[in-house]
Amino acid sequence: MQDVQDLLKFVQLLNDFRLIERRLFVNGLTGQKSRRENDIEHSYQLTMLCWYVISTEKLDLNLEAVFKYCLAHDLVEVHAGDTPFFSEDSEFKNSKQQREYQALRLIREDHPAFPDMAKWIEGYEKRADAESIFVYSMDKIQPMINIILDNGRSWKEEKVTFEMEETQKPPKIAGSPEAKKIYAQLMDLARSRKEDLFFSENEKNK
Repeated sequence: MQDVQDLLKFVQLLNDFRLIERRLFVNGLTGQKSRRENDIEHSYQLTMLCWYVISTEKLDLNLEAVFKYCLAHDLVEVHAGDTPFFSEDSEFKNSKQQREYQALRLIREDHPAFPDMAKWIEGYEKRADAESIFVYSMDKIQPMINIILDNGRSWKEEKVTFEMEETQKPPKIAGSPEAKKIYAQLMDLARSRKEDLFFSENEKNK
């Protein structure tokens, strides 16, 4: 067993990870109970979603690798913060790669007893295999599923139009044929409920 202080430090990393708030509202919580999801909730749900798709679609992907990518992919946000996909802060968005590179360096330095964690974070960032590409693509689809289930609340709050979703998201999903198929089906559904789910251009120009 490694030094117990290393164990405590690692669990503190996970506690800090839970404090990173994303833009997505938690489904089913409204009014005074309304809150945004955190990174641990996101990572767990992404893991289960990828498992479901791989199992039901019988995809030829290494499940262990997918799980590790899902669980580790956003840990850099403990130091770098979350970068919302539709953020209008271009300077913050443009600094994402550098912030996350520095964050990975800190994770390596802070947790030398667990180099495997940094290895999978780096593998996700490089997207050098089918599993990391699949997880990266599903990571862009997962919020969309939740927002549809939540009747568009996060899209409306963040002033996201159907056109923004339709033009900005596809390039991020292009590397995974499986994810592209799911995304196309979700977009068909979103298009049929466009007025209910999205912030409208009329409202945006007011």
